[in-house]
Amino acid sequence: MRPGSDNTSIPLVPIRSENSLPPLHSAARASATTGQTSGYQRPGLESLADIDFATRPASIPDIKKSRSSEISYSSQAMQNSVAATGQSTNAAEHSDVRHIPISVGAEAPHSHFCGNEISTGKYNLFTFLPLNLFEQFRRFANLYYLFVSILSSIRELWPSPVGNVLPLVFVLTVSAVKEAIEDYRRHVSDRRINLSTTEICRNGTWQTVQWKDVKVGDIIRVDNRQPLPADVLVLTSSEEFGRCYIETSNLDGETNLKGRQALPETAITTQLEQATQWVKAQANCTLSAEAPNLDLYHFEGTLNMQDPRDKSKQLNLSLGSTQMLLRGSVLRNTAWIMGVVAYTGNDTKVMLNSSDAPLKFSNMDRLMNKQLYAIFGLLVAACFMSGIGDAVWTSNEQHQEFWYLDGIFSDPGFTGVKTFATSLIAFSFFIPISLYVSIEIVKTCQMFFINWDINMYHEETDTPANVKTSNLNEELGQIKYVFSDKTGTLTCNKMEFVRCSVAGQMFGSAPGTSDPEHESTRLPFAEGDESFKDSRLWTLQDDRQVGGQICEFLRLMALCHTVVPEREESSPENIIYNAASPDEGALVQAAKLLGFRFEDQNPKVKEINVKGVSERYSILNVLEFNSTRKRMSTILRRPDGSIVLYCKGADNIMFERLADKKSLATLKSHVTEFSQEGLRTLVLAKKELEEQEWATWNKSFEEASTSMVDREEKLDRAAELIETDLQLVGATAIEDKLQDGVPEAIKQLKKATVKVWMLTGDKLETAINIGHSCMLLNNDMRVFEIGEDNASSLSELLSEAMQVTSAVSSTGVSCGIVVEGRRLGECLTPEHRAQFLQVADACDAVICCRVSPKQKAQVVGLVKENVSSLTLAIGDGANDVAMIQEAHVGIGISGLEGMQAVLASDYAIAQFRFLEPLLLQHGRYAYRRMARMINYSFHKNMVFVLPQVFYVIVAAFSGQPLYDTQSGSLFNVLFAFLPIAILAIFETDLPAKKCVEEPKLYLPGQVYQSFNIKRFVWWTVSAIFQSIVIFALLVEMFRMPVQSNGDVIGLASMGVFGYSVAVITINFKVAIMAHSWNWIMHLAVWISIAGWFLFSYVAQSLYYFFPFLEGTFDIVSASSNYWLFLLLVPFTVLIPDWVCKFAKRWYSPELFHLIQEESKLEKKKNNPFASRA
Repeated sequence: MRPGSDNTSIPLVPIRSENSLPPLHSAARASATTGQTSGYQRPGLESLADIDFATRPASIPDIKKSRSSEISYSSQAMQNSVAATGQSTNAAEHSDVRHIPISVGAEAPHSHFCGNEISTGKYNLFTFLPLNLFEQFRRFANLYYLFVSILSSIRELWPSPVGNVLPLVFVLTVSAVKEAIEDYRRHVSDRRINLSTTEICRNGTWQTVQWKDVKVGDIIRVDNRQPLPADVLVLTSSEEFGRCYIETSNLDGETNLKGRQALPETAITTQLEQATQWVKAQANCTLSAEAPNLDLYHFEGTLNMQDPRDKSKQLNLSLGSTQMLLRGSVLRNTAWIMGVVAYTGNDTKVMLNSSDAPLKFSNMDRLMNKQLYAIFGLLVAACFMSGIGDAVWTSNEQHQEFWYLDGIFSDPGFTGVKTFATSLIAFSFFIPISLYVSIEIVKTCQMFFINWDINMYHEETDTPANVKTSNLNEELGQIKYVFSDKTGTLTCNKMEFVRCSVAGQMFGSAPGTSDPEHESTRLPFAEGDESFKDSRLWTLQDDRQVGGQICEFLRLMALCHTVVPEREESSPENIIYNAASPDEGALVQAAKLLGFRFEDQNPKVKEINVKGVSERYSILNVLEFNSTRKRMSTILRRPDGSIVLYCKGADNIMFERLADKKSLATLKSHVTEFSQEGLRTLVLAKKELEEQEWATWNKSFEEASTSMVDREEKLDRAAELIETDLQLVGATAIEDKLQDGVPEAIKQLKKATVKVWMLTGDKLETAINIGHSCMLLNNDMRVFEIGEDNASSLSELLSEAMQVTSAVSSTGVSCGIVVEGRRLGECLTPEHRAQFLQVADACDAVICCRVSPKQKAQVVGLVKENVSSLTLAIGDGANDVAMIQEAHVGIGISGLEGMQAVLASDYAIAQFRFLEPLLLQHGRYAYRRMARMINYSFHKNMVFVLPQVFYVIVAAFSGQPLYDTQSGSLFNVLFAFLPIAILAIFETDLPAKKCVEEPKLYLPGQVYQSFNIKRFVWWTVSAIFQSIVIFALLVEMFRMPVQSNGDVIGLASMGVFGYSVAVITINFKVAIMAHSWNWIMHLAVWISIAGWFLFSYVAQSLYYFFPFLEGTFDIVSASSNYWLFLLLVPFTVLIPDWVCKFAKRWYSPELFHLIQEESKLEKKKNNPFASRA
């Protein structure tokens, strides 16, 4: 059966976080008895995924902040993990290697292993309330309001706790309901999963059991389209050679099928009945597996079993990730598989990785918390003032004239403490408890705006922008450093073979050029408009001098790879090449174009068609690519019986392994020229092997492949022994074109003073060429190259660069620096870190080439830890996960390298060019809106509460509240929320188009202009001034409390007066802040103001709920002074705001003021009648 394209997904794996779960390691391991590999790979199998072959490292450290150890995420073997994180999760670290007798009896006897029942919920019925409250009271504002609510419940301090309890209960309830719904969904999912059924072999028959009853050592059968209930090692399947195909969309979001394969010794039949009989006979088999670990794409184990062909012999077979089927993956296009359960429940790899994603907090959140502490300090100071004032007033003998207070002043100290506590309650609205809820609402709306932006929708792949972490929206408006991967991020990751070097000659044309003399004749096997058109590589195949070298070059391209051919059902003669790496696909397609067509492959044989003649090669060994080796090799037995090793890899790695290094000058010059053209290069070589030489070496390889300790390291050491004294065959050059809009986007970002650093695995010359193509570098820029071939010391090079950058800084000449891998490692050492960062920060462009995933994260961390500015990392592959998670903001591009980067990111986009509107438009809007909202939230609470503080002073520090306590609790929720929320959600000071066209508008966010301590102090001073004016006019008005109709305006009426003025003032304040007035803003302001009057009218009749307000509205509304007061006081209070806004715009305008005026003039010019209206 063939892999299909049905994307049906059964979400049966409860993932609790957006972890990066790359496809599993695909390389087959040699059989201990045959020395042959089971290297078959099917569409989507990621043996060389997420790398630029031979020049781009592939190991990925997915650093999990919530765990104590670093966890390496890679699409390669554990050696990559060691290189990337310095830590290993292999069996050497876990001495308790599990030995599992395979069970076909009544029940698996391994009760000491973890069961298969899972629970991902955070709470249960008994723990929900205490744990949820514990989580919520970790917030300072919630804890403070709890304390105040407890104080207010003491009758001697406060008449009723309702006013303080209501807002706290509201906030806690909203958060608890949200948590309860999410956790309920987890429990429902867990129950559905645990009660799912599967087939296991018990007592010689297949029995249906629930997933929770599956045990380690069970023989299990999974049918087509069924999910795997545990981590299973496949023994046999319905397909030839034990092949099977799985979909891992439940794990990593990828819908392409991935191939897995049983060992040849266990895949003895494709018939279900025969396979069942064979399984029943395996009672004496033993599986040895490494201890459960977090590495999703690596497995080491052995299977000890009876030789099915010679029952007197025991086989010790090596197992790898090619045989591993992870829990939650779905069997596809395979009728059935049988396998042995290796890990269950919480020991399965996917469950071990189901941890919370690293939490990131924005700088604005941190500064807001500091401001909360500052406000709390002001509150405590006011309470101390009240308490001390009351104690002093009580101790003064003047109080004796107040005969009605007799008997309560026996202890001034006690009175002072009591008043201090009362003031804590009365002033509690200083802390805006509803601010957290408001922020969540606003950020959620911002998230939808980003997701819905048609300008960031990629029609070709039907991919919109996707916000995965909305709490970082405002960070997008403050980015100073962008760290970008190259392949698949700046480029398309669609590889095309364009040039090569064979037999001392170059073939093909440089990108953007043509050679009519050699490209006029169409190649015989051309199927379309191929990039390579040089007919000489076809005609010279029969040349006596160079024909043999050219044919061997093409034969190597057609055989040394892990590509899987697939024939179309409707047209079997057409072959589709499914390649894990785009580079490999391009090379195999190029070989096909030139007459060497790769046709078929199974675990033992590769078949190619050379100009109509079939050639079959036996596969002896496959030496896989990893980021340490930077090469791959295939050992084959030719049709004539001879043995050859074909190898391809990075030039610097391959050159040192050649037998004859003297004849390299020509090829080196060709490779350098290719790199300068921005092409990706590989060097191809071979080695003829004698039978005895291979047999001797293969023994060491077999020993390494069955080792349960440090298997990957031993395999690499074995490969080193055979990959020596190679014969040069040639070099290839592949073009990876830039994505649309990349140069323009980088140009705009640089205008916004955003510094772009390119981190790539390509060689230095290629990186420089791409840097020029994407306008990161230009011809007028002074570029410093710190290459591996430079003999000067690093300190000297950095000192020289620093001197030059300092000298040219005043001349307007920009500088750039390019650092190569080994030298970058030196730059990141403690003795050079500071100097390197100083030089790099002085440059306008930085390119780091030949970098590993670990170095990418280290570079980001260097800037993040030592520079106060914010960083952003963007990439598309699993090897970018580390830097994405290290940066303040991580962007994943959903490209051709899978979904690993997207799953680990905070935001996902389809193309690099979408970074321009994401930062310059949405980031700027989010930063300005959130800054204004938080500043205003603190301001409005001060304007509301400070009159209460001043009233305490004139009320002899008695702690008497000015406002009704119950209605005071509704201030933030009902009467002061809607206008600022509308402003924070919809406010646009400039059209989105202008924000992108004028990158300098982005600068204020980078220097934190809208939200900083200075702004906080200004807003605080403004609030103090406004509250003083309000209270002074309020006191002056009540000097004559008796009205003309005889009504007495008492304390309750005074509170209503003050409340009314505060509501009108703070809502009109929003009106002044707004840059654009529309119907929704009008509606929000007038609804809030009218809502207060409606409430006060209704509340005066609800004595049971609002006893303090009984009849107050009727009294105050009958007073003409009340209405006059409401008109004059807000106007008086807000005059300074109007004046400051006018003066700022007229005498010291900011850039956005000028652009606003330009926009008005453009609008007037284009439509004078609409403008005049």
